[in-house]
Order: sequence, then structure tokens, then C-alpha cells
Amino acid sequence: ESIENWRLDYNIHKESGDFQKALIAMETYHEKSDSVTEANTRMKFSENQSRLEANQKEKEVALLEQQARVTELEINQQRFMLIGLGALIVLIIAFGVLYVRQQRLKKEQQFSEMEQRLLRSQMNPHFIFNSMTAIQHYMITKGAEEASHYMGTFSQLMRQILDHSRAEFISLGEEIDTLKNYMELQKMRFNDQFTYKIEVDEELDEDYHFLPPMFAQPFIENALEHGLFKKEGSENHIQIVFNADANDQIKLQITDTGTGMVLEESKGQHKSLATQITKERLTIFQKSLNSKSELHIENIPGEGGKVEGL
Repeated sequence: ESIENWRLDYNIHKESGDFQKALIAMETYHEKSDSVTEANTRMKFSENQSRLEANQKEKEVALLEQQARVTELEINQQRFMLIGLGALIVLIIAFGVLYVRQQRLKKEQQFSEMEQRLLRSQMNPHFIFNSMTAIQHYMITKGAEEASHYMGTFSQLMRQILDHSRAEFISLGEEIDTLKNYMELQKMRFNDQFTYKIEVDEELDEDYHFLPPMFAQPFIENALEHGLFKKEGSENHIQIVFNADANDQIKLQITDTGTGMVLEESKGQHKSLATQITKERLTIFQKSLNSKSELHIENIPGEGGKVEGL
């Protein structure tokens, strides 16, 4: 029944003077009215609660979406950082490889230039001309047999120089064989005006120890051409010694009985190209092999301040 009907009954009973029925109608009206109000209140509360829960879920969804976007940004940032770091590492490796390659090419170029300069200094026209003149002299004064022997030794030496000029290192035995041919050729050229001796330390193996080719030759040439025969009243001798030194190195010592270096330097007439090239070779070997190599040149002092050799 409608609430308004109970209110109408209340008014009718009140007008008719039936106050008991009017009271019952009024109480019923209020009871029904309160029930409807309570139902409306509950319905509004339920609607508000549903709306609140919906808003809360929307906020949670929005928060999750925001967190997902932040996570995606962080992942992208880490990916970009990894890509950048990888690219940087690749660039560093590329530059390192390029630097090593350039250094290797530079080293190869230095050795190539040094080999050519060394070859030119060893096969200089002056030495070849003197050898040809000596061969001609042998043919005129001593006969074809001795001239042929000289020519054979000369040819063998030229072949050894050419072969060794292509190598960075040769065995100690090959170096000694080349020096013997060179010394024998010079002895024939200078008519046995000097003697020589080559000594090798027992600790050195001629087949398993290596050194740069023709390292002693420039200093022997200087002794013969610029000091050994300028000293009167003395025996002309050259001694060549290969010793085992510390750090698996070879110590080469060349001693002559010439005028030494002071007289030549005071005159200022001679600067050895071969000696300068030898110093440059030592510098290159120190860098490439990371080892210490030193060159010492000094006079041998005698009585009264005289020089007995170099």
C-alpha cells in the first residue's frame, strides 16, 4: 500500500473523531515512511560505495599503467645505455686495432728503411771498387788462381749480405761465417797487414742464439779504414768477442790496436754512416723488443797518455 493512503486515513479518522484509528494510521504512516527512507538511504549508500570502489579501481588501473610506462622507460633507457656502451667498446677496440696496426706498419717501414740503408752502407761503391781493384791487382801480380779465390770469397760475401739484409735476425753461426769471409777478404785486400781473432763464449750456441745481421762489420770497417794502419810501429790486430750477457743478451766486443777515436774526432774528417745506422738499429730494437741495448765506444789507454787502441 501507498504511504500517502495511510496519511489520508489519518486525516479522515481525525476529522471523524475516531482518534484511535487516526493514531494507528499515523503510526503506520511514520513506520512506512521510515522504512522507505531507510531503503533509500541504503540504496544511496550502496550506490556511493559502488561509485567509490569504481573510482578506486580506476585509480589503481591508472597507477598500474603509469608504473608500466615508467618501467618501459627504464628498460628503454637501460637498452640505450647498453647499446651506447657496446658502441663505445667497439669504437675503443677499433681504435686499438687501428693503433696497433699503424704501429706495426710504422715498425715494418722503419725496419725496411733501415735494411735498405744498411745494405747500401755495407755494399757501398767504395768497398766494391776497392775489391774490384784488388782482384785486378791479384790477376796482374799473383795470378789467376789467387784472383779467382779472392773473387769467390767476394761473391760469397755479397750473397750473404744480400740474404741477411732481408732478415731481422740471423743465427750467431751465420753472423760469424759472414764476418770470417769479410775479414779474409780484407786481409787479402790489405796484403795480410793485420791479424784478427773471433772468440765465442762457451755459453752461446751458434745455432740457437740470434742477433741482427752484420752488427760488427761497421766497427771493423772503421778500424781498417780510419785507424788501424795509421799507427806506426805496432802490430795491427782486431779481436772480435761474443759473450753471453745478462737477460739472455749477447755482448759483442770489438778491440783494435789503432789510433782510437780522439785523433779522428779532433780532425773532424770522418763520420761513419754505418756506425750511425747501428745506433739507430739499437734504438729500434729497444722499442720493439722492450729490452736494454747499449753502445759504448772508448779508447784503450796506454803509458804516458798514449792511446793503444779502440
